[in-house]
Amino acid sequence: MKVLILTATMAPYRVNVFNEIGKSCDLTVCFEQQHDASRERDWFASAGHCFRSIALKGWEKPVRRLKPDIARQVFREHYDLAIAYEYATPTSMLFLLLCRLKGLPYLINCDGAFIERHTVKDLIKRFFIRGAAACLANGAHARAYFLHHGAKAERIHSHHFTSLYESDILPAVPEPAEKARLRSELGWAGYAKIVITVGRFIPSKRIDVLISAWAAMPSDWLCVIVGSGELEPEYRRQMAQLFLANIRLPGHQDSAALKRMYMASDLFVLPTESDVWGLVVNEALASGLPVVTTDKCIAGLELLAAARNGAIVPTGQPGPLAETMKALLLDEDRLREASAQALESIRDYTYESVAQSHLETMEWVATGQPRQLRV
Repeated sequence: MKVLILTATMAPYRVNVFNEIGKSCDLTVCFEQQHDASRERDWFASAGHCFRSIALKGWEKPVRRLKPDIARQVFREHYDLAIAYEYATPTSMLFLLLCRLKGLPYLINCDGAFIERHTVKDLIKRFFIRGAAACLANGAHARAYFLHHGAKAERIHSHHFTSLYESDILPAVPEPAEKARLRSELGWAGYAKIVITVGRFIPSKRIDVLISAWAAMPSDWLCVIVGSGELEPEYRRQMAQLFLANIRLPGHQDSAALKRMYMASDLFVLPTESDVWGLVVNEALASGLPVVTTDKCIAGLELLAAARNGAIVPTGQPGPLAETMKALLLDEDRLREASAQALESIRDYTYESVAQSHLETMEWVATGQPRQLRV
């Protein structure tokens, strides 16, 4: 099967899925942009080795700029189907229009979404979604989004959105001795409890709420805020005003260093006010960390089943966040159970699983045969 994909940037969670898919089909991937200014450059992946990578002309320009070169890519070869991983950029909309003009069946992906009502935007979305041969939904919220915009239920195919290989998920929760060793190596020894958060220092992540909540925590508990961005000076001023000496800002970390930090911690917190998924939740769970996040984080809403592996709190409220963190961290039995449940809840969320579900959907579209449900 010969497949053409269009996506925005070389996000590692995209490239790794493409590599897995490319092992089983003839895959070409067009990238609108190599990276964007809101993330550290070393976060982005290089081109994959199991698929043909094409950088569209003008890819140094932001995704809001049209890349007409996509027309040449659509028409230069015969493809069996196409996949749009984003469909809100000018280039992706042109891509889908060209697919329809060529008669090339296309799939649309959704990484999660909150349903909002915008008359003109809704009309555009419905036009593309209703014309899709299949819709790739990463969970219940994405499925509801597609249905809201007119997709037929039988054309919506689900997958487990992730940033993890099977080997990235710990086989068991780290033993206390292992945590103690890691804390010593990281310079975190002596703290009774450690909470970690990871994200860009931008307004929507609401790290300021976590800092405010941390003022109610014991002085021998440590909060580690991993990331970088424009708001770092503001966070440091807030910490000084609250006389908080038990918060660390170690900066941006690569995946290996971040894994060690997860394993050394007791709890992961994501106080976001808007995340259509939140892959850091996957990563924290894969290290055996219970998660506390908000009702505006879809990963939390879909992965924190019955609160056995964490908790959901309201957005923008330091009080409930502080109470929830303290209650969980002080209850050793609950914390131990939530850590074990964290690992179990994320076992199926792997690149290998995503690729398999994509390939099954692609085969369904290409052959018109009903999908064989996996046991």
